[in-house]
Amino acid sequence: MVMLVTAAELATSIKQPVKTASAELAISTASAYVESVTGMAFTERTAVIQVTAPNGQYLDIPLKPIRGITSAVVSGNSYTDYLITATGLYRQLGWRSKSTPEAVTLTVEYGISVTPPDVKGLVLEVAGFLYDERAGIQSEGVDDYRVTYTGRLSPMSLSTLSNYGVNVATWAMNA
Repeated sequence: MVMLVTAAELATSIKQPVKTASAELAISTASAYVESVTGMAFTERTAVIQVTAPNGQYLDIPLKPIRGITSAVVSGNSYTDYLITATGLYRQLGWRSKSTPEAVTLTVEYGISVTPPDVKGLVLEVAGFLYDERAGIQSEGVDDYRVTYTGRLSPMSLSTLSNYGVNVATWAMNA
């Protein structure tokens, strides 16, 4: 369970005390959501994955950002003659030793060590909505009771999403 902020930070953000278990559920859900839509890991992790070797020299790795590769194995053969790029591995001799598809098993170190403040703010905003449904209220009424929710993230949070490559116009239409 990844939590990019703490229950205490959520309490400060929504300006009210929180129940720890409920806050942590909201935070872990919001953290997973933010990592999912940005395609980034905002904590350091290690994973063993298998991908199909491409015909060419470039191997895309679906984990971002890549910090290091500790093992690259194709058909039982270990390789170290590759370069790490922003989104994968480059190997001048290519990744296949035969014409049929082969699996590449990688041990990947990825993620960043310190969650950026803008990402923490985004997680706090989403977690605030999840923890307290009143967080998104735009207006209320009394007679014939009615409540209007904003249903939108703040401009700052939308900017954060945009900075991490999320098409905010498309995202906002589907949110």
